[in-house]
Amino acid sequence: MKGIVIGITGPAGSGKTLVAENLAKEGFEVYSLDASGHALLEEPDVKKKLVKEFGKETICTADGAIDRKKLGTLVFSNKQKLSKLDTIVHPAMAERARKWIRETRAAGRVGIVEGALVYEFSLKGGLDGVILVDAPFEERLKRLKKTRGWDRTRLLAIEAAQISVDKKVKQGALLVMNTGTTPELLNKTRSLLEERHWLPTKTK
Repeated sequence: MKGIVIGITGPAGSGKTLVAENLAKEGFEVYSLDASGHALLEEPDVKKKLVKEFGKETICTADGAIDRKKLGTLVFSNKQKLSKLDTIVHPAMAERARKWIRETRAAGRVGIVEGALVYEFSLKGGLDGVILVDAPFEERLKRLKKTRGWDRTRLLAIEAAQISVDKKVKQGALLVMNTGTTPELLNKTRSLLEERHWLPTKTK
C-alpha cells in the first residue's frame, strides 16, 4: 500500500504546529522541520561551521552548545548572516525531510511534514498536498510576543525571508484561516482532510 504524506505549513504564530500535534492523535506520523533543524545545529560538522562563521562567543552558551536564541537574534537582524546560516543548514534539512517522505510513503504510512519552510525547501513535489494555516499578522504577533518574546521587527524580518502566503496559495497550498477558536481550526482542517481522503483509515 502506498503511503500518504502531506505538508502542514504557514507563517510563524499561525497555529500550524497545533494542527500537526492534534493530527498526530488521528494516526499521522509527524516530521517537524523545526525539530530537525534544532538537532542539526548540534551535529559536530554543522556546529563547527557555525562557530567558524559566527564566532563561539557570539552564538554558544557557556558550555559550548549552540544557543538558538542568540543565533536567531544575530541572523534575523542581518540579511547577509541569515543567508549564510541558511547555506549551512537548509540543504541538509531539506534532504532529510525528502528522505523521510520517501521512507514514509514506501512503508505505506500516513505522515505530515510540518514547518514554515515546506515550499522554501521545494518539498511540495514529493507531497500529496499542502495545507497552509494562516492568521492575521497582528494576531500572530501577539501570540509570538507571549510565547517567544518576539517583536514586530523580528517577525517582519523572518517573513521577508520566506515565500509569501499568496504565492504559496497560487502554487497549490490549501488555505485554512485560524481566526476563531482552536476547535474551529481543527474542525476546518479535519474536514479538508476528509474531503481529500487524506485521513488514516485507522486512528490511534
